[in-house]
Amino acid sequence: MGSGQHRTMARAASATFLVVLLLASFIGPLASYDEGPAPILEEVQDAMSASGRSSTKGFLTSGGTGSAQDLAFFTSVDAHSQGSLAAMRYTADVTFGSQTVSATCPYAQQLQDLCDAAIIGLTESGSYAWGSAIDTSNGAVTGISVAAGAGGEAFVGGDYLGSLVFGGSPAFAFSQINEGFVAKTDPTGNWMWGVGYTTIDGGFGAVSIVTDVAMDMSGNHYATGYFVGETDFGGQSINVSDLQTFVAKYTQGGVLDWVIDVGGLSNDIGIALATTQTGSVHLAMVTNSATINAASTLYSLVGSQDVVLMEIDPSGAVLSLDGYGVPNEVTSVGALESNAQGDLFLGGSFKGNLAKSGWSISSSQGKSDLFVIKRSQSGTGDWAVSGGTSENDTVSGMGINSLDEVVIAASLSASGTFGSKATILSGGTDAVLAGITSSGTWDWAQRVASTQNDYAFDLAVNMSDEAIMVGGFGGSITQGGNSISPTGAIDAMAFGFDPATLIDTDADGVPDVRDNCPTVSNPGQGNTDFDSEGDACDSDDDNDGLTDSFPDLCPRNSQYNWTSMQDWEDPANSTDWDNDGCRDSLEDDDDDNDGVLDADDACQHTGYSPPRPTWVSNSTNDLDGDGCRDFDEDLDDDGDGFEDGADACPSVAGTSTFGGFTGCPDGDMDGWADVQDDCPELAGNSTANNTNACPDQDGDGWADQQDAFPFEETQWSDEDGDGYGDNQDGVTPDACPTFAGLSTVDRYGCNDPDADGRSSPDSDWTLDDGADAFPTDPAQWSDFDGDGLGDNHNDPNWDDRSPFWPGEYLQIVGDYDRCPAIAGNSTKLGILGCLDNDGDGYDNDNDAFPRDGTQWTDEDGDGYGDNADGFEADACPTVAGNSTLDRFGCEDYDGDGWSDPFDGIGTDAAPEDPTQWSDADGDFWYDNPNGNFADECPNAPVAPGAATRLDGIDRNGCPDTDFDGYSDPDATYNASMGADACPEDGYDPSITSTVDRFGCLDSDGDGYSDPDASWTVDMGADAFPNDPMKWLPEVAEETGGSSGSFGTVAMIGGVVLLIGAIGAVLVLRGRGGSDQEKAWASAPDGLPPLNAMAPAVAVPPGLAMPASNVAVPPGLEMPAAAPVAAPAPAPVVDPAALSYYQGLLAQGYDPASAQMYTQQYYPGFQA
Repeated sequence: MGSGQHRTMARAASATFLVVLLLASFIGPLASYDEGPAPILEEVQDAMSASGRSSTKGFLTSGGTGSAQDLAFFTSVDAHSQGSLAAMRYTADVTFGSQTVSATCPYAQQLQDLCDAAIIGLTESGSYAWGSAIDTSNGAVTGISVAAGAGGEAFVGGDYLGSLVFGGSPAFAFSQINEGFVAKTDPTGNWMWGVGYTTIDGGFGAVSIVTDVAMDMSGNHYATGYFVGETDFGGQSINVSDLQTFVAKYTQGGVLDWVIDVGGLSNDIGIALATTQTGSVHLAMVTNSATINAASTLYSLVGSQDVVLMEIDPSGAVLSLDGYGVPNEVTSVGALESNAQGDLFLGGSFKGNLAKSGWSISSSQGKSDLFVIKRSQSGTGDWAVSGGTSENDTVSGMGINSLDEVVIAASLSASGTFGSKATILSGGTDAVLAGITSSGTWDWAQRVASTQNDYAFDLAVNMSDEAIMVGGFGGSITQGGNSISPTGAIDAMAFGFDPATLIDTDADGVPDVRDNCPTVSNPGQGNTDFDSEGDACDSDDDNDGLTDSFPDLCPRNSQYNWTSMQDWEDPANSTDWDNDGCRDSLEDDDDDNDGVLDADDACQHTGYSPPRPTWVSNSTNDLDGDGCRDFDEDLDDDGDGFEDGADACPSVAGTSTFGGFTGCPDGDMDGWADVQDDCPELAGNSTANNTNACPDQDGDGWADQQDAFPFEETQWSDEDGDGYGDNQDGVTPDACPTFAGLSTVDRYGCNDPDADGRSSPDSDWTLDDGADAFPTDPAQWSDFDGDGLGDNHNDPNWDDRSPFWPGEYLQIVGDYDRCPAIAGNSTKLGILGCLDNDGDGYDNDNDAFPRDGTQWTDEDGDGYGDNADGFEADACPTVAGNSTLDRFGCEDYDGDGWSDPFDGIGTDAAPEDPTQWSDADGDFWYDNPNGNFADECPNAPVAPGAATRLDGIDRNGCPDTDFDGYSDPDATYNASMGADACPEDGYDPSITSTVDRFGCLDSDGDGYSDPDASWTVDMGADAFPNDPMKWLPEVAEETGGSSGSFGTVAMIGGVVLLIGAIGAVLVLRGRGGSDQEKAWASAPDGLPPLNAMAPAVAVPPGLAMPASNVAVPPGLEMPAAAPVAAPAPAPVVDPAALSYYQGLLAQGYDPASAQMYTQQYYPGFQA
């Protein structure tokens, strides 16, 4: 607008490292003048998104980047007649609804700052009208402020790096330091011109910054800021060696009119401008210069930093100088405004006690508080107020309406206090608005904030006294029914509102402009009669003709604009019978005000004497409380429904109807008057046992208190008290009514000592009736087979138990019947009650001998019991056997009944020969004369090495003293019978006689014994003992008969030769000799020839070698395991073949070869 009201520029610290170093030398001692948001904005991390619209008189508008890493915010705002203009800084394209403002700056990452800027035109309703971005394609905008002209044109000021382009104007010279600029748009946002400053370093640094711009009523343009070095402001240069404030004036066409520098000898920074209708311009700056001399006025520094005000005329001359400061403290300025009268309004921050003529304020909220000061043109009516939070606070924007009421904007990071008003912090930083009356008191305060960081950077008031606050927001915000949500990290925000809507004189939460009682608190805005006054300030709220203070008992109910009236002729036609201000038909629930509500009042219009009824029902004048006066209205005083004439108790209400006592008290309401009721306090219907009207819940006539079973109509008596009724026709009748019992299964209430539910048997109830077969065992009650063992069991894994058997599984069961359906007497193996025919305790199924009481187990299964004391006990209980004669159940390989000897106990001397079993003399010839290898001398052991005949001529198993194979003669067997004729000669069997006599010396081996003293040639001895071819004595030839004699002799000789040959063969076959040994020695590999080898020697079984070095003789080998059944008789072994085979083994042959050679002579032999 054309008023030239100041717009504060919020800016961020940015520049190259060189500029920072340069400025540090000047700004170091100067407290920061800039409370702008950039440092905070750079810390924002969270991102939200949304957009919003507003109504005509209030709006909430936003624009965002759509990126959680990018920022956009309005830094400055000014109003004009058609809307407002806002300066915006941003880091990426910004979207307003469907419109987008582009970002062109390439240095955002390098500078780590917002380097794009634009001017946004907003309508009166807050809608986006246009956006004009500054061309930063070769530069960066680091600060911007805007002022609005009367027609909506924008005058812009700020600072930049690099080069900028404004429309068709030439690009600025490229700068590596921060330089100021001013520019202007037309009302639709087209850039008209731009002026860039240039600064030369004079040895003290170089920088120029535009901090604020303003326009006056004549269209003149003003800019202020600070600089150091030699700065050209658009055709005129000024050279300074420390930071100085400048004020420059430009024409509407952008031509510099004049520029001045003001300040002292230290650092001075111009902050804000405000123009007046007289054409002068006011400057607010901060300084730490010791003195400032201007307009013939000397200002001396009060604190470490002061605020200085100057008035400058249109030609650039300083007209006045003044300042504000607190000793040793920092005072700053953030906003400057003026009104039509030329009064100034200054907003900023301070600490300590700040005072001027007529006012004094102190910072009391925390660190630095904000302040607002009015400095009147007339010099009277000045005031100052302060407020803030526990943190550092300052005013960032300010506006003045037509009533000189002040509206401020601030960004607060804690809950704030503004006089009696307060704001509660919503997020990390809140945008806060506050109003001040024209007389200088805080009027209202309100936050415009989310739960995130939100900022208020500037504020303007338009010609309609409506305010626009601009800034940035980080979270969703709702104001006046409008809502916005950010799309970037921080989005730009504009909030339009009418400050008057925030004034609330009576602090009832309703702005005065809408308050029907603006000076009296009426927060609900109640207005019963809907007139211009709310109930809180209306003397007759319902407009019924009775003032609220009469008192009207219903001043604010739903009934209004009616007239209170009493009709004495027809009371029912009255609108307010008791004249209490409550409408009878819709408001008054006690029309005659007798204390009885109409709903209960039988006489709703009881008469009275005006102005209001005084009779009130009570227990004395209205016994039944029915609202009718007993003495003149009520025919039933006690109100019990029985008229007084028929009421047996007319003064006491009652309901009794029985027994002739009508209308008397019946406390339990059972129809019987209390005087007749045995239970007057309990309704009942009992009739039995002389007890009347007591509770009988089961309806059996017996009062519950006398009924042993109050909930069972078929039972009422329980003589023995066991819980079962005595009525045998009722439910669960007690079978033993005089004996308390616990039984519940077979019968109720009888003796059940084990508490298993089954009663004990008695004379009237036997086991057949279902009595407990085990009355003291809680786990058993049934014995189906009557064997004394219970049918219940405790085996959860008894899978093969018949489902038809009596009994059930119980974990607590002890002993139980394993055969519950059949009586039994078994006791062993944990199997009780099953059949045990032999009575040995083992049930038949597990008794190996179910009919033998002395035996029950047969471990080896051979049919003989393991009990050593029992019948036919198994002598070998772990090995199946078939012996029966010497002992039972041991192995008997040959099946002859005699056990094998291999365990050292068995007696079978021939375990593989079923025909033999005894060898009394131990000579391996056996005692059964009819068996194999029968011993012909069973009681005469053969000495080791003794020989026997094998051809059946001599005997087996008899003594052979000289070991020649012929048994010694004895009483029953002499030499003539074949016994050894020379039993003690000890000759080699190979030279023992076999023809004339047996067992004597036969030197030539022809079978005839050598003659000796007892056996001569004449007796048959060998006539030629050394000639094997001759043995008979020669016979002398007889003369004359030689031929006959010769023939006879020849024949005899032939016979003898034949007999001798046969004997030789027998000798060779029976005994062998040196020729045979030669034959064996000459055989390949020392083996005997297979074609014509005779046995080496006839060796008696078992005597070829000592027992430890020879093969085991027949009957002594350990047989292979035999089946349980008796084995078949072993084959008979030829003793000769066996002897021959054992002889081969003794000479070193392996068993296979020995068997093969033996089979040459004994084809059927098997070892």
